Amino acid sequence: PQYPDRSGHGVHMVGDEKITQGFFWFFAHENHFVVSHCAGQHGDSRSPRNAADYTRILAVIKHLNSNLDRTVKQSELVKISSMSATKLKSLFKQFTGRTLTEYVLEKKADKAAHLLSDTTMSIEEISESVGFVTSTGFSISFKKQIGLSPMEYRKRMTFNCTRNPSQINGLSF
Repeated sequence: PQYPDRSGHGVHMVGDEKITQGFFWFFAHENHFVVSHCAGQHGDSRSPRNAADYTRILAVIKHLNSNLDRTVKQSELVKISSMSATKLKSLFKQFTGRTLTEYVLEKKADKAAHLLSDTTMSIEEISESVGFVTSTGFSISFKKQIGLSPMEYRKRMTFNCTRNPSQINGLSF
């Protein structure tokens, strides 16, 4: 199924994993990452030169997703991908439609949004769990990505989840 994401672009859901529509879709299937080509709004029109590039970029994505709780250095990603920093940044942008920084901040905001709506963790605890040193830095980044402060996001999620669905405007059964 396809759903609009917060930026208005299409996303696909496979299980719990959000796949952003772009030049390539990345998704997890039985603990393996799969790449599916699409003509989307992100990325450029050049195809990758070889299949090894797919594998290398997927290894970088897997590493980034597994380490949202800390700052991942570019040198780590260069080592994992066996690419120069320039080639890594170029191919990552081509494959995902985002820079490394944009990708990481989006994933951290998504994880934080989940924690804000589904747990009672404090904002400081959530900030630490997504790799921010200060809750102020986290709040600024979260608001830039989501459009609401973490506290306002939590209030809205709590409010919508505790309301009687029949009282929500525009919702019909």
